Amino acid sequence: MAQRDLNLCSVAIGIVTLAIPPIISACISVGYFRGSPKSQPAPTRVLLSAHGAVILIFYLVGWAVFLSGRSNAREVAPTEWVFFTLMAVLIAFSLWKYEGPKGYHWLQLVNLISILWTSIFMAMALADDWP
Repeated sequence: MAQRDLNLCSVAIGIVTLAIPPIISACISVGYFRGSPKSQPAPTRVLLSAHGAVILIFYLVGWAVFLSGRSNAREVAPTEWVFFTLMAVLIAFSLWKYEGPKGYHWLQLVNLISILWTSIFMAMALADDWP
């Protein structure tokens, strides 16, 4: 792995710029949580709204691995598999059990874009293979 000259400013700009889709997904999670009726148990409400937060967590893990210098191309496939499987389960659960306004489900289209964005970024960060 080649040594990189990363200054704090360029890293901060990269993190903020690339983080826009995952941050939007985290905001969608907040909307799902606040939109779900208070009659649903709190753990269920958290699970129903976890999809965006999980996208943001995987995004941050990608950055952490890259910045720590522990990038390894062999970790891309298993990590991507866990990410896609977890996202499919969380979104399916949300579509099935969510009792709030059904119009919120259209926001899952935004989440799908964010999932793809995060997946591509995470693969590059985990493999340390940038365009």
